[in-house]
Amino acid sequence: MMKREKNDMANKKGEEMLEHNLGSKPAKSVVVWLGFIVFCLVCPGAYAEEFPMLEGQLSEVRIVEIGRISTQRLVGKEPAEDGVVFVFRVDRKPGVLGPFSLVELRRFRVNDTDYPSKRLTTQADGETSDDWKFLPPKAKSPPTTADPDEPHTVLLNWSDYIQEYRPDLAAHTCDLDDCDSLTMIVEIYCPRLPSAGQGIVTIDVGWGQVTEKFSYSFQVEHLPAAQTELTE
Repeated sequence: MMKREKNDMANKKGEEMLEHNLGSKPAKSVVVWLGFIVFCLVCPGAYAEEFPMLEGQLSEVRIVEIGRISTQRLVGKEPAEDGVVFVFRVDRKPGVLGPFSLVELRRFRVNDTDYPSKRLTTQADGETSDDWKFLPPKAKSPPTTADPDEPHTVLLNWSDYIQEYRPDLAAHTCDLDDCDSLTMIVEIYCPRLPSAGQGIVTIDVGWGQVTEKFSYSFQVEHLPAAQTELTE
């Protein structure tokens, strides 16, 4: 389930761009995809300070944060037992036209297993099952009484992100216009993660309904506590 953070964009064009891309549909697909994946290994301790950057044909993408959701944040999200916050900054490259486009990030992988790959479902007799039911990635979701594992995606300009969530990053400025640089926060709830293992997250973003994929690798055992946590 995608939602839009209540924030005032710095200019009208930026606001129109967000309205164009953030609808109520659970996943937004785009028309064209550039057929290659840019890959990066994120080293421990690099999440907030170094901003590892990947360069594609349309965008430069910086990994700002990958962090574990706090146990307090998980209260009321049952049966989810764990969760990860991903924060990316997507900068438009010179000469690239069109509004921001994305395919919603709904899962990541750890040790070749999708998280989340399960959902709380309602049985035929109307009773709610406390079992996690595996769903194929493109399967239609069954009727649910609760979807605690639904990802939350928020788009902000960089200055608003710093002001609302990470004032400690105030020294990291962005010289691009708000319509040319977006900060994407994705909060994903899931079953308990393994104590150690290699994780991979792939985002699919771009401009003008053309997207390209960027993949980041991280170690679960080195994930810090999330410093960016969305408000309800």
